[in-house]
Amino acid sequence: MWSLASIAAVSLLIRAHIGSLEFMDFDEWQQVFMASAPRWKDLAYELNAEAHPPAFYLLLKALLMLGHSKLLYRCIALVPGAGSVVVIGIIARKLLRSSASGSSRPGSARARSKSSAGASAMCAISRSFCWVPG
Repeated sequence: MWSLASIAAVSLLIRAHIGSLEFMDFDEWQQVFMASAPRWKDLAYELNAEAHPPAFYLLLKALLMLGHSKLLYRCIALVPGAGSVVVIGIIARKLLRSSASGSSRPGSARARSKSSAGASAMCAISRSFCWVPG
């Protein structure tokens, strides 16, 4: 499990680096603007017109109280993205365990652990997994 946690930490660092380099587009700034709107009426209008769930804007509103940086705005996508690397590793471990349940080789548990860590590592560095959505 430590290997999955360390791979997820590296994945979070990669995502944070990419997120700090990319520009925020119009939609991202619109979301920040609407989350910072002082009137709940404006936010209610945006919730009807936007595809994000209401919790997204409430989380973004809470993050705006902590400060103003694009990494802070994007952490709603960065943290679950790094968490998905752990989920992929757990799924790979369970799939490999169920497919090798009949195997009694002494090194099979270690091989399954390495394979699940490899699957997580591939997700951690995959370009499509590291893309910071707006």
